[in-house]
Amino acid sequence: MDDSGLGWKLFGGYNFNQYFGAEFAYVDLGEVEAGVSRDQARKNGIALDAVNISGAIEGYTLAGVVRYPVSRQFEIFAKAGAFSWRVDANLDQGFFDGRRTYERGSPSYKGISYVFGFGAEYDITENLSLRAEWERYGYDFDKDKIKKTDGDVDFFSAAVVYAF
Repeated sequence: MDDSGLGWKLFGGYNFNQYFGAEFAYVDLGEVEAGVSRDQARKNGIALDAVNISGAIEGYTLAGVVRYPVSRQFEIFAKAGAFSWRVDANLDQGFFDGRRTYERGSPSYKGISYVFGFGAEYDITENLSLRAEWERYGYDFDKDKIKKTDGDVDFFSAAVVYAF
């Protein structure tokens, strides 16, 4: 599994008070690639030669946010919520059942999973802040003769935040 690459997100939210808030975001986590070798497949009882899947993971999140003001200008926060995701994949697989057959396609997968993370925010002015955070996005899918595939993507980001 290779889930390294560039991604981006656009988010907005509402702070109910100085400690609690909610955020909604659209996130594009970039390209994810996964592969299963013949040996890995046979250990799981699948008559499979090889599988390679790649695709871009994107979706929407809704998360609750807990904040702690360390000082007047600096706060730390943690978040947890739901991630409604979609993967438009490129599939290349070769089955072995006495002969080799190859199947290529572009299946789409979607589901709802988790997102959680933590970060810090520094206020430059009353309305402008700098933010750094780490988030983990989960996903899972299965495809015909492939055992269930699940995983997570770690997402590090830096942002300029405008509050009004």
